[in-house]
Amino acid sequence: MTRLSMMLLGVIAVATGIALALTMPRQETLDEAPPPAAPVQKANLTPPPPVSPPRLAGRPEDPVDPAVEAADLEDGSGS
Repeated sequence: MTRLSMMLLGVIAVATGIALALTMPRQETLDEAPPPAAPVQKANLTPPPPVSPPRLAGRPEDPVDPAVEAADLEDGSGS
């Protein structure tokens, strides 16, 4: 049991070392890369277009229930 736990600890240590070696930047890479230039904003930008209110679909003036319409047709009065 002790041997197994020591082997597991060794595997974890090696995996951690490999992960750190792959993710840590090298010193020479830090010196080579210049910092990215800040973007320059133009002063004469056009204003955004005005926002129009959302248009709602027109509602029917008097919705008709199909059951009422069928009853009216049976009576003969219609709607």
